[in-house]
Amino acid sequence: MTFLAERLVKIREILLERKSINITTLCKLLNISDVTIRKDLERLEEEKFLKKIHGGAVLSKGVDNRYSQTKDTFLYYKEKQQIAGEAVKLIETFNNIFIGLGSTCYLFAKLLFGYNNVRVVTNNKYAIYKI
Repeated sequence: MTFLAERLVKIREILLERKSINITTLCKLLNISDVTIRKDLERLEEEKFLKKIHGGAVLSKGVDNRYSQTKDTFLYYKEKQQIAGEAVKLIETFNNIFIGLGSTCYLFAKLLFGYNNVRVVTNNKYAIYKI
């Protein structure tokens, strides 16, 4: 895993699941150096996503409430995931995309991660962290 944006998303997902993690574990999970992990954690701390502690990081208070849109909270999750999957197939290089509010758009944003040369505009505060 070499791209900063991709690493930051993965670190966010890991911390949302585990609530805390040590640097050694992150290095193994992401297959990158501890120097890179430390820089990434600094960046996420600046965003107030986590708090760095000796040897690792913990999720900042209240963050999991901002990221609480999971399959347990979505009505018709499976159907919305299918819709998002079909929508992402329509994306072409150099498209301009607006991602609106709502859980289907959030799921679409999760699938959109990794697409290059696509401009995205959104007012979906949950989608921002997935793109």
